[in-house]
Amino acid sequence: MKVIYLHVGYPKTGSSWIQASLRVSRNRLLAEGIVYPLRGKEHHALPDASITSGNGNGLLDSGRHLNRLLKSHAASGHSLLLSSEHLFAALLDPDAWARLRCAASRYGFARIRVLLFTRDPTDHAVSAWQQKVKRHGLMLPMDIFIAEHYDYPAMALRIMDLLQQHEDIALSVCNYSQCSDRLLGEVEHWLGLPPSTLMIPAVPLVNRSLTHAELALQLAVNTYRGSSFSALADALCEQLPAIRPEPLRPSTDCQRALLRRIQADIDQLNSRLPESSACRCTVVEELPQTDRLTFSREQLEVIARLLAQGGERQWFSDGAWSSRMVAAVRSRLGRLQRRLFLQAGGVMSQRPSSQSGQALRAGPR
Repeated sequence: MKVIYLHVGYPKTGSSWIQASLRVSRNRLLAEGIVYPLRGKEHHALPDASITSGNGNGLLDSGRHLNRLLKSHAASGHSLLLSSEHLFAALLDPDAWARLRCAASRYGFARIRVLLFTRDPTDHAVSAWQQKVKRHGLMLPMDIFIAEHYDYPAMALRIMDLLQQHEDIALSVCNYSQCSDRLLGEVEHWLGLPPSTLMIPAVPLVNRSLTHAELALQLAVNTYRGSSFSALADALCEQLPAIRPEPLRPSTDCQRALLRRIQADIDQLNSRLPESSACRCTVVEELPQTDRLTFSREQLEVIARLLAQGGERQWFSDGAWSSRMVAAVRSRLGRLQRRLFLQAGGVMSQRPSSQSGQALRAGPR
C-alpha cells in the first residue's frame, strides 16, 4: 500500500535537523520502500549544516506542482515522504487538503499520514520569535510578539479539526519538548522503520538559535532595511553551527500574559493528546538583562565576508532605501566593527563551543 507521509512542523521543532537526516538517508529509505525526493535547494550537494525548507515547500499551493510530483512517482510502487514547516501553514486551508486527497487518489496513494511536532508554549514562543526575526524580517520586540501574537496551539487545533473529517488521513503528534533526545526515533516509529535506519547528520545542530549579539544585529538590519535579510542569520548559523547561544527568556509578565491568552487552546489541545505529548504551561524565572553585546573573531569574519562578497548590495538593494538610511546603517556597522576590534580580552575571545564527542539521536533546541 502506497502512503504519502507528511512531516509538517511546528516550525522550530527540529525540522531542519530531521531534513538533514532524511537527505543523507535517502538510500536507506528507498530500501524500505520510501522515496524522499529532492526539491529546490536540496537538489544541490549540501553540507549537513545547510538550512533548507525541506522538500515540501510550496507543494500544496497549486495542484499543478503536487500532481506532477505524485505522477512522477506513481509507477514506482514506493511511498512518498515530504517534509516542510511550510506545510503546517498550508494545511490550514481546506482547499489544500482537497487537492492533496484528490491527487493521492488519482495516483494510487491509499493513505496519508501526517506527523506534527508540538512544543511547550513558553520555549516555543521564544524560538518562533527568533525564527521570524531571522527569516521573515520581524522587527517586534520579543515580549510584544509573544504576549500578543503567538498562536501555534490554535493553529494546531484547526488542523486537527480538518483532519477529523477524513478517514484516509492519520495524524501522529509528538511534543518536541519531551522527545528532543530521541527525535529520529520518533520519526522512524512514525514511518514504521527499524531503529537506526535514519543516519545522524555530521553536525549536531542545524539552524541553531542566534546569540544575543547576532539577534541585535539582525534586528537592527531588519529595522533599517524594512524587510527580511535572512542571508545574515543563515551565514552565521551555517558557517558557525557549533556556537552555543545564551539562554533567552521573556519577562514573567509576558509569560503570564501569554498563558492567559492561550490557556484554553492548550487545554483543548492536551485533551486530544496522550499524556506523553501534553504541552506544559509554566512560568520560569526571567534572566538578567545586559546591554553588553559581544562577537567572536569568527563571527566578525563571517559578517565581513558576507559584506565583501556582495551581501552589502543585497542589504541596500531595496528601492525604498534612501541614501540617508544607507549611510546610517553603514555608519553604525562601521562603529560597531571598530569598537569590537579595539576591545581586547574577553570580548574578542568568545569561541564556538566544541562539539560533543558522542553524536546523539537528538534534535537542535
